Amino acid sequence: MSIRNADVKDKVAITELAENCAPLVRPSVIGTYEFLARCFKNTFFVYEEDSKIIGFLVGFPNTAEEGEFWIYQICVCDKYRGKRIGSQLFARFFKQLKSEGYTRVRSHFKFENKHSKNLHEKFGMKVCGQDDRGWFVEVKL
Repeated sequence: MSIRNADVKDKVAITELAENCAPLVRPSVIGTYEFLARCFKNTFFVYEEDSKIIGFLVGFPNTAEEGEFWIYQICVCDKYRGKRIGSQLFARFFKQLKSEGYTRVRSHFKFENKHSKNLHEKFGMKVCGQDDRGWFVEVKL
């Protein structure tokens, strides 16, 4: 089991994992994951077991707010949930952001996604708003 930076070659496996996490997350098209792997490699992490991607987390900076970073998506294969994979991905992600000098992290998840709610809360993220689909949360680093 290991965490590493995502690569363009991972786009198919990541897309399939995101599709399997639906409807709790809204999967993107394969080209989006390819773009994210090219442009945000240092904040796009995959969790592997036996060379198979079973989780990922990706985020990118908010260019409108200095020091702010957004979690775009986190997915963990359903049969591996509850094994701290999401926590390990979050910890690696937050460590990277702190090393780059970011001061705030924001995210959004669906109301019904209890796994995501618990994970975000575990890392100190608090509700700062909502829309028709879910909660906005944030934490200062």
